[in-house]
Amino acid sequence: MSLQSPLDGSPPGPVRSSDYGAARIRLAIVSWAIAAAILIAGVIWIGSASVFDTASPDFFPFPAGLAGVLAIVGMVHLGQGLRDLARRRKSGLSRIEAGKAQLGKVFSGRVWTEKPVAATGPYRVRLSCEHSIPTEGPDDSSRRRTAVLWEKTVTANSSTRSNFGIPFSFELPPNGLPSGPEGLANGETVVWRLRASAPASGLNYVAGFVIDVSGTDVAAPLRSTSDAFQGYARPEQPGVRILRFALPIVGALVVAAGGYASINQALHSWRGAAVSGTVTAFNRPQAVVALDNGQTVSVPALSSHHQWREGQQVLVTCRADDDQYSVCRMDTGFDRWTDAVATLAIGLILTAIGAWLWRRKRLAAASEDRRSTKE
Repeated sequence: MSLQSPLDGSPPGPVRSSDYGAARIRLAIVSWAIAAAILIAGVIWIGSASVFDTASPDFFPFPAGLAGVLAIVGMVHLGQGLRDLARRRKSGLSRIEAGKAQLGKVFSGRVWTEKPVAATGPYRVRLSCEHSIPTEGPDDSSRRRTAVLWEKTVTANSSTRSNFGIPFSFELPPNGLPSGPEGLANGETVVWRLRASAPASGLNYVAGFVIDVSGTDVAAPLRSTSDAFQGYARPEQPGVRILRFALPIVGALVVAAGGYASINQALHSWRGAAVSGTVTAFNRPQAVVALDNGQTVSVPALSSHHQWREGQQVLVTCRADDDQYSVCRMDTGFDRWTDAVATLAIGLILTAIGAWLWRRKRLAAASEDRRSTKE
């Protein structure tokens, strides 16, 4: 548990930190215990052969599969817990010394570590306001969806001695939301989080705290999330961030596939000759076609747009080399062109959306820089 020690002389108050190593290890143990219980219950209920023997007529893999999933979840929790404990041993317990956090005023202070951090890059201290909303999952389970309403990051030089304090200072928006659930819909809450981090050899330094932010003195607390932080750019949500990175990559791959298919179709049509024949056999995904000139050719990669059958009269487009036909395709009209051009268009659309997300990110960053300069 980290401590927040206000500089105004008031007693220090506890704040939660991101040091959840022991709790995550306990979650891993619980996950493995449940997995073992499910596996043992399955063996007792339906027999070991039904659970493990794939050749058994009564094979039912559900207990083993569910136990395997829980075991993997336990491994993930174990890895995260060991990582958190290693960070704790490396830098010790982090704490905050700061003044009162109030909307419309400056919130400043220092993050202290018990042991000095050998940072290889600048320290970053990020303050964010999160709106947490309860939701119901597909199985009627209770979940929470979190949206970041406002955030700002300040930096400190890598030469800063963390055991003497990492300084930070934030101008809190006067039209923001104070901490707590008061005034919000049932189950909703607002949480302010401060996160300090820095790259370091081995494990990076990371510490997180929950900050109690109060409302302004001159007006009642604003409790409308739609009206809060007006004039400030809304932070990019995690899902949008993933799309911003993934869409250009996926779009480029789809463009390459569509471009290749289009060029290949154009070259095949340009150099090919239409020849009639009869389907004599299938070897999916290929078909054997006896051409009217007596030559037998193999047509690979049958189009999924048509149903072919033996004995069917077909028209194939083949490349002609010295009166011998090779590299043949079934004549499907414009289907192949439709597939190729549609793939190319989808790739271009995905790439354009990714480029727009990057442009929006740059514009938001430029706007925030201008605001910071004015402040």
